[in-house]
Amino acid sequence: MEIEFVDKVLLLKEDQKVTEKMKTYLENGCNLEVIIKNSSRNALKSLEEENFDLIVSEFQMTEISGIEFLKKTRIEKRIDIPFIFFTEKKNQKNILKALNAGANRVIHMGDDTLLSCQILKKALKQEKLNYELIKELKSHRKRYDSKIRGSFEGFGIFNIR
Repeated sequence: MEIEFVDKVLLLKEDQKVTEKMKTYLENGCNLEVIIKNSSRNALKSLEEENFDLIVSEFQMTEISGIEFLKKTRIEKRIDIPFIFFTEKKNQKNILKALNAGANRVIHMGDDTLLSCQILKKALKQEKLNYELIKELKSHRKRYDSKIRGSFEGFGIFNIR
């Protein structure tokens, strides 16, 4: 029997109607558990209490901006899991701000919620895979570095003429 792992996604969006649709679309046919938070304050609290694999957030929020939420997540909470923004407006200035602040990806959510969620679902899978590969590479590098450092003990270079 094979154990299937479920990725836990924190979805931060203030519009409850759209959020429920997104949750249904994202969980359909995927190993995703989507936890909805309608405020950044509640989302930050959840990040302290639960482990998530991915974060999806909108830009525009009333308490703090999505960029500020991202900064609090990355800097204050030291959480480096994949973070994807979605936005209804194509604003290159905001997109650059998000990527420079540490977002992994920014996705434009069009009028077709189903299509947008399919794009988001694919992006979630790709970012999760990238995250796991980077984690594995860092682990191998640590082991490699420790072996290299340890191999120089008792090693000397002599200049004999």
